[in-house]
Amino acid sequence: GKLDSCLTCHQSQAAGKDNLNPYGTDFGGANHDFAAIEGKDSDGDGVTNLEEIQKGTFPGNPSDK
Repeated sequence: GKLDSCLTCHQSQAAGKDNLNPYGTDFGGANHDFAAIEGKDSDGDGVTNLEEIQKGTFPGNPSDK
């Protein structure tokens, strides 16, 4: 699906921790433990990370909710 992409955690297809979006930063900061950040709204769009994952939208992109 759409979320099987580098863009779930990164701002572009290029890898690297300096290229992380807000969700990628939170996910890495939680030692890649999704449960620790599922209730958080990493991109500040008013939708939790869990809701975005369930809907198939990017939790690190505020314009995709």
